[in-house]
Order: sequence, then C-alpha cells, then structure tokens
Amino acid sequence: MTITIFLQWQPLPRRSAIAGKSGKRKWFWQPASLWQVLAGRKKASGNICLAQQIIHDMVVNKERITVPKLMKKTGLSRGFFYKNPTVRDLMNQAVEEQAGMIDPRREILNMAMEKQIELLNQKVTTLTRENSELKKKNEKLQKALKKQDLNFIKNL
Repeated sequence: MTITIFLQWQPLPRRSAIAGKSGKRKWFWQPASLWQVLAGRKKASGNICLAQQIIHDMVVNKERITVPKLMKKTGLSRGFFYKNPTVRDLMNQAVEEQAGMIDPRREILNMAMEKQIELLNQKVTTLTRENSELKKKNEKLQKALKKQDLNFIKNL
C-alpha cells in the first residue's frame, strides 16, 4: 500500500505583525518558504525563456533590439533585462550581431545612393571621353594655326 501526499502551494503572507512593548503593531518580513522560492524560480525561468524567444524572433525578423521594444513585447520590467545576467548576455550578443545588420530604411537609402553613384560614374566616363576628344581637336587646331602662321610669315 502506497500513500501519496499531494502538497499544494499556498501563498503565505510575507509580512507579519506582532505586538511590541508599547502595544503598537510592528511589521517584519518573514523569510520566504521553500514553495515560494521554487515558485519564484519557476516564474523567473519562464520569464528568461520568454525573453530569449522574443530576442531570437527579433534577430530573425531583423528588428533592432532595444530594451524598450523588449519591454513592450514581453511585458517584463526594464530592470529584468539589465539585472538578469543570462538575458543581458544574450541581448548584448544579439546587439553585436546586429552591428553589421542594416536597418531597412538604411538599406533603401544605400540602394538609392548606389544607383546615384552608378549614374555619376557614367557621367564621369562620358565627360572624360568628351574631354579627350576636345583635347585632340584643340591640338589639331593649334597645328593648323601654326601652319597658317608659318605660311603667312613666308608670304611676307
């Protein structure tokens, strides 16, 4: 015969009052029970998993990772992201990965700038070609002018 005992977690008040010497109530904090500690750890690990999942999703979607955005998406506090070493390390690692990643607006601007540079390079090549043609034409005209000057001098 086996006896199974089910222990149920019940929240215990962490703040208790006792009567002091003067008859006034004095409040003090009770230490957390084992169940409260375990429940807190379970909740914290759930929060860590949630934060890790949201950070991973933001990296995959190429969204910029910031604490305010994480706060909105997870509902967790700002302090959680800064004080929890696991989440903070993951967040820092993701931000470093994103250092090379391009913001969508920046990508559009880069594409426009590349197109502009391409057009300007084409313009430079046409102007360079035109410049060289004009230099050749100028040399021919200079030679013709020298010949004409020599002929004029000979005729005098």
